[in-house]
Amino acid sequence: PHKVFYVPFPSKDNAKRKLNLNGRFVVSTFGMISCDKGIEYAIQALPEVVAKYPNVLYLIIGATHPQVLKNEGEKYRNMLKRLVVKHKLQDNVKFYNKYIEEREIPDFLRATDAYVYPMLSKEQASSGSLSDAMSCACPTIATKSQYAESVINHERGYLVNFRNSKQIRD
Repeated sequence: PHKVFYVPFPSKDNAKRKLNLNGRFVVSTFGMISCDKGIEYAIQALPEVVAKYPNVLYLIIGATHPQVLKNEGEKYRNMLKRLVVKHKLQDNVKFYNKYIEEREIPDFLRATDAYVYPMLSKEQASSGSLSDAMSCACPTIATKSQYAESVINHERGYLVNFRNSKQIRD
């Protein structure tokens, strides 16, 4: 149901230079931020990864969903920021707290070495962000939502259980 980008043979190096991400192994998640995204599980997976691979940078890209912002403010994003500090990941996690224009998305995805889709809902029947990541040749770590199970196989990424930082880390 979502259109995707046409990105022939994306150049990670050029995209990283454009976004000033040279020398980093870029992991990303993007979309409207809300607590059903499960981003905390990706953050909790990072300490051991960063200990072994200090050049990892996790980009959390997107504004807080307008309805969430109206009802809860930045409660979820602030919790994520506290989690980053708790795990001493300030050099390894970066928030882009803004609405990303459609034309900007391919640049971030071209620079992405691994896309993380830690969605919490099994019933998720479609995903624009996951579709976009796959169209930009991003290997993906995704929870076993209905949609992810229908599009990800061993050639495209890994499926992990919900709320499972250890499987995301591994």
